[in-house]
Amino acid sequence: MERRKHKRFSATAFINIPVLLEPLPPYFGNSIKGKLIDLSAGGMAILIDQYIPALTRLSLGMAFPDKTVLDSIIEIKRTIPKDNKYLIGIEFLTISVQAQNRIEAMSAAYIDCESRIRDKVPEICRTDCAFYGMCTKSERLVPVVDLDVALNLVFQKLENSPLR
Repeated sequence: MERRKHKRFSATAFINIPVLLEPLPPYFGNSIKGKLIDLSAGGMAILIDQYIPALTRLSLGMAFPDKTVLDSIIEIKRTIPKDNKYLIGIEFLTISVQAQNRIEAMSAAYIDCESRIRDKVPEICRTDCAFYGMCTKSERLVPVVDLDVALNLVFQKLENSPLR
């Protein structure tokens, strides 16, 4: 039975995005770098080189490819050994509403896109997609911008300006 409140998604755009874990005061120590595996508005899974016990609280920081920054106090929910590393499940404790909404939108858009690809829908990519700025899929559309039309619209607006 699925107990999560938020849908998790794994995206190729997240591969190699560093996730930085820092001890919380009064503790100190070295930062731990991890590799993002999957993400939801409630938490994430990352792969790290060292063991961290469940219920440990840390500070997390990362930046997405579209420059969205995520900072939160987190709690380790589970630690699972995996190929000489550790897969840790993390719960966000202090994520901002804006960051949570952004991740929810990215998750929904990514999952919807995967469904369109799987179902071979003719129009797969949408430029209004919340994940568009980070997408690396071959189906991603390159927006067409006709500069002559854009400039013409600007000039028409100026010609009809009441300041004239």
